[in-house]
Amino acid sequence: MVDGFEAKREREDAIKRYWSIYNCELTEEQAYTGNSKIYVPVVRDAVEARTIRFSNALFPSNGRYAECISSTADQAQALVALINHYVRETRLREIMTGVLRSGDITGQYNLYIGWRDKKRTIMERVKKPVTINIGGMEIETPEMVEDVEEVTIEKGVPDIWVVPDEDLCVLPSTVDVIDDADTVAVAIRVTKSWVRERKSQFTPKSYKKALALFDDKTLNDPTRPNPEKARAKDAGIKSEKGAKFLLLYEIWTKLELDGERVPAVILTAGPDNILSIKKNPYWGQKCPVISAPVKKVSGSFWGVSSIAPVEKLQYQCNDAINMGMDAAQYALMPIVMTDPVKNPRIGSMVLEMAAVWQTNPQDTQIVKFPPLWQDALGIVSATKAQVMESFGLNPAMMPAQGAPQRKPTQAQIAQEQMLALEGTADAIRVLESYILSPLVERIFEYDQQFRDDELLISHFGELGYEATLEKVPPVQFGSRYQ
Repeated sequence: MVDGFEAKREREDAIKRYWSIYNCELTEEQAYTGNSKIYVPVVRDAVEARTIRFSNALFPSNGRYAECISSTADQAQALVALINHYVRETRLREIMTGVLRSGDITGQYNLYIGWRDKKRTIMERVKKPVTINIGGMEIETPEMVEDVEEVTIEKGVPDIWVVPDEDLCVLPSTVDVIDDADTVAVAIRVTKSWVRERKSQFTPKSYKKALALFDDKTLNDPTRPNPEKARAKDAGIKSEKGAKFLLLYEIWTKLELDGERVPAVILTAGPDNILSIKKNPYWGQKCPVISAPVKKVSGSFWGVSSIAPVEKLQYQCNDAINMGMDAAQYALMPIVMTDPVKNPRIGSMVLEMAAVWQTNPQDTQIVKFPPLWQDALGIVSATKAQVMESFGLNPAMMPAQGAPQRKPTQAQIAQEQMLALEGTADAIRVLESYILSPLVERIFEYDQQFRDDELLISHFGELGYEATLEKVPPVQFGSRYQ
């Protein structure tokens, strides 16, 4: 596992550069260092255009995101409504926006799906019968009185979050799908509250050891990338002073347990600090990580970032605009040439409104610096067009760009829209087949494993029928529904 993360160092360094490009940070990769410090967000705009386009295509506005195929004659409409309910409850659309964005930047779509039980205590108004004591016995009367009591509400929902590429290790790295991997390791940074909430997952000895590890400063390797801290910094938030985090590794593999090789999960804080080893707790016996490359590379599980081919173009664009803006400063300030011998009163030549220069006009000239910024803007426009082409974008897929220089014809508009639909369909096919369909099936499996009570959800029914509320009991999955 340690060797697997070390083998990704070069990939992690590249991803760090790609995030800097997305966040519009000028780095030492720039060749030109002048007075201007301008960043043209060409790559960022391309990534956002793809994110918005694909997100809208994957999540229709009618609120129906899944379909269910049954081996019997029933329509399984309640089960489809159940999946749509979980999609809304987990805010999957907002999560997938982050998956799409990080996928273009890192080249890999990564999701973790677990199950989380939410518990909270609320105050509720209730009506209770008035009781009287007769002969030492409490007897209820028909009279009712209003009272306030505490009520504990428990609710289980799928726990879905984006796994940073730097925190995921898959061995061997040549597998086609993550289900074929021998080992899947996820690096997670936890607090003491996280450990206390999962006390039942530890033995008493390992639980005490886990809490004691928070004081061991040698465990949190400073050389390990911390994507969560980096993303918080990108948002302008510094890490809290005094907050203690423990770097743990959740390893999903197969082990010999009770004389049988079974799927298992290991929670460790390093090779010498194993906290728990147990059988895979999920009925489906699958790893909770769902991962797929944006564009498949033959012989490798990992994909290549969409920014990699245009990285140098972004640096070129920044250099051009900064050189152009430095030149524009001189172009906006005219140069005055005069002969100091024939014009001894140079000090009186002041740039003011209605100023009078006491000099011979033949001995003084005003020259203008060449408008090199126009050439710089031309380079920026050409670079932007190439980046759009490399990302598979066309004007129909980009946000508003301002008034066009020449109005396109109806045929050109139709052709652009057709190309946009074809490009979108090809891209979201990967997401549907390798990310969202397995995710929906995993939600269904977790629902039948963890939910014991009936759930009241919104049921749309067939087309043309009114929406209703229906109670959905726990169901079986596999042989009957897909």
